[in-house]
Amino acid sequence: MQNGGETDSNLRLFPQADNVAGPVSLLRGYPCAWKTFRRSGAAWQDPVVMFSPTLPLRGGLPAAIFVLLASSSLRAAETPVTLENPGFEQGTDGWRVQGDQDQGITSVVAEAARTGSGGARIDDQSADGGSSLFSETLPAVPGKTYTVRFWGRTINGNGLGIYLQFLDSTGQLLNTKEAENEVIKVVPADAMDWTEFTLSAQAPPDADKVRLWVHSFMGARVMVDVDDFSLTESGE
Repeated sequence: MQNGGETDSNLRLFPQADNVAGPVSLLRGYPCAWKTFRRSGAAWQDPVVMFSPTLPLRGGLPAAIFVLLASSSLRAAETPVTLENPGFEQGTDGWRVQGDQDQGITSVVAEAARTGSGGARIDDQSADGGSSLFSETLPAVPGKTYTVRFWGRTINGNGLGIYLQFLDSTGQLLNTKEAENEVIKVVPADAMDWTEFTLSAQAPPDADKVRLWVHSFMGARVMVDVDDFSLTESGE
């Protein structure tokens, strides 16, 4: 899309209003004035104001102001949950390396950074070990949906997972392999360029806390870089 040019992608356009029930049209090729929107964590900021009222529209539609949304459906409102040091700019501050299990597999290095000065590199060449990096533990509300987004790339091998974990008020883990309810996103072997990944889960009735776990599988030989995590909360 060019400033003052034409829209060139299949994007929904909505009338500016307090209550947007759904798309009124799918328009392409209209001249428009626009401003860029920013993404802060997982939340879109500064909606794009489209179509100056002075510009004519085709098809007999009245001149109006439109808000451009980045998908064909409205995303439920997501509230950012503050993660300390989500991009590893302060090393492992805000994260906990479980040393007895990790055994030096996880490190923060400049070469692993997608943005900024550092990223987490998981270099697991152990035949029987596995990495173990936890985020800080944060409050969770039962019934709310929690979504983690992060960027990752595979250098070699296969077998790194990012887990979204819920705990009860006693610290008991509610998502376990034995219960077959783990929430996990595996960074695939063919994701050799930086790729954004997303995983979501609803906090169970007994949930009191939520955290992230970066873990290479036992026996896996893999090297993966991860960076720029974010966490959001949504729902009633």
